[in-house]
Amino acid sequence: MQFAKIEKIAIAARVAVGALALVSLLSMTATTRAQDAERPYPKMLPLSQYLMDRNAAIALARSAAPEGIS
Repeated sequence: MQFAKIEKIAIAARVAVGALALVSLLSMTATTRAQDAERPYPKMLPLSQYLMDRNAAIALARSAAPEGIS
């Protein structure tokens, strides 16, 4: 009877330590993400700087496609 009681306590202790480790790990990653999310680059250009003309994009895609598809 004593052995079963000690075994239950040991299992409960393992579960508690595992849960504590998991919570600690998750809280550290959440903190790290929050710090990095502020500003990924010092200066971001406006979105229009990254976009190309619609017709130019279509022409580029057609030039990359095999002859049978274009």
